[in-house]
Amino acid sequence: MIIFWASFFLLFYVYAGYFLVLYALTWVLEKKPEGINDGRVALPSISVIIAAYNEELDISCRIENLLALNYPKDKLEILIASDGSNDQTVSKACQFSDQRLRILEYPIQRGRAAVHNDSVAEAKNEILVFSDAGSEFSGEFLMLVGEHFSANSNVGFVVGNLVFRKSKSVVGLSSMIYWKFETALRRMENRLGILSTASGSCMAVRKQLWQNLGKTDDVDFVTPLQVVSMGYRVAYLEKAIAYDDVPDGSSFQNQFRVRVRMTSKNLMGTLGAWRLAEWFKHPMVTWGLFSHKIFRWLFPYFFLISYFSCFFLLSEGLIYKCVFAVETGVILLVCIGCIAELKNQRIPVASHLFSFSVANAGMAIGVVKSLMGRAPAIYDNKENARD
Repeated sequence: MIIFWASFFLLFYVYAGYFLVLYALTWVLEKKPEGINDGRVALPSISVIIAAYNEELDISCRIENLLALNYPKDKLEILIASDGSNDQTVSKACQFSDQRLRILEYPIQRGRAAVHNDSVAEAKNEILVFSDAGSEFSGEFLMLVGEHFSANSNVGFVVGNLVFRKSKSVVGLSSMIYWKFETALRRMENRLGILSTASGSCMAVRKQLWQNLGKTDDVDFVTPLQVVSMGYRVAYLEKAIAYDDVPDGSSFQNQFRVRVRMTSKNLMGTLGAWRLAEWFKHPMVTWGLFSHKIFRWLFPYFFLISYFSCFFLLSEGLIYKCVFAVETGVILLVCIGCIAELKNQRIPVASHLFSFSVANAGMAIGVVKSLMGRAPAIYDNKENARD
């Protein structure tokens, strides 16, 4: 009975309870708005880093986007770092002749962490902005980021507002619904000063705070935690918009692979970067990190524990029968959604539940791979996830 109620509580808490608690706390503990650059503080110099592997289809448009951004030319450099690309990525990037642009060509694919480490060593400027070849910044993105760093010396890391382009697939639509929920959480965490996660396609950090990544680390998970541990804040800028495609929007198979890879890399990376000493030093951040990310990765296990423990409690009262019936109904809807997918059909609720279950199945496998030390250092650029 204790096992059931603990797992059932965590099921509710991950996708409803935490949101409701954050919503309530923002009314009570919301921090004062951070300062805005009034023009008297000089803008910092910025280095934009794009780690690219076989991005010949996107790299030209990406460079054009970066060169067109509103930011002083003498304070901007753009580093295109090829991670052993064997297509036309480098040759297409070299077609641009602009003093702000530098091409770093690494002959062997080693993974994004290694490329980011080497690119940071090459970067000359104060602020490091990380993004992807398939992303696109709004015209004022860099200006907003630069101004925020200048006006807030306690901010060490800035997260932009990632907006996904429209998708018509079930996986894509489900991912966009999921992302709206994720964005709402980040917005409230930012208002409380406990944000500790980022989006790989639109984030920035002070170079002085940079620490080299392990080979399976991701900059969007590990670096924000390192910055917080050094006494700085992670800030979310809603007006600093970046656009990208839904990362797992092409198929259910790709959605599964993305979640396996993402979870296997970031579970142990997160726990490794946020050690026990930090739990007590930053208790609110620790609470947010476990509630927002770690418990979410464990959600499929909470469901299985709740379902099977409830089965053994059916004779204990009506409430257990009702819970078991509801959870069984969810499983049946997932099965209906799976059958519909096999027949290339779409059933609104069932199809979205099937997509949700595929993502959670991927996270369940990812947890196991992470605990076994089998997180990948190298992966295909088309399997890029923003969790």
